Amino acid sequence: MVRQEAKLNEGFKALVNGILDNEEANKRLVNAFVEVVNDRATITRLNIDDLKSRAVKDIKSEFVTKDFVRAEIADAKEELRSEISALRDELKAEISALRDELKAEINAVRGEISAVRDELKAEINAVRGEISALRDEMYKTKIELFKWVVGLQLTTTGLIIAAMKFL
Repeated sequence: MVRQEAKLNEGFKALVNGILDNEEANKRLVNAFVEVVNDRATITRLNIDDLKSRAVKDIKSEFVTKDFVRAEIADAKEELRSEISALRDELKAEISALRDELKAEINAVRGEISAVRDELKAEINAVRGEISALRDEMYKTKIELFKWVVGLQLTTTGLIIAAMKFL
């Protein structure tokens, strides 16, 4: 395989020649650039096949790295799924416990309401009994008053009749 020598363009040579004031040093600098460009400045020459094998090696290692990252991502996803599942189960247990507590509280409140209802019924029945007793007493008083009114009327009538006989 024949390698073609690279040549520096004149504009670049002029740029390099303008760096130093010494013409001999400028020529040496241009020759150094030519050596670098033509790959004679390195100990080992790189050819296309070497570059190709390095590129393939780098690409393969990149794929291995990507596969590793993908595996890590898959592991992380699975771990997240299991943690989410555990949290769901924990939440369900908490919700169930809260439901049980609420049911117990509701039943306790219902029991208190029932006790208060029973007390109110007893008090209402006692008041009804008192009202009934008052009604009976009012009825008796009404009859007594009626008797007194009738008695007064009879007495007044008797007095009027007696007074008329004396007159």
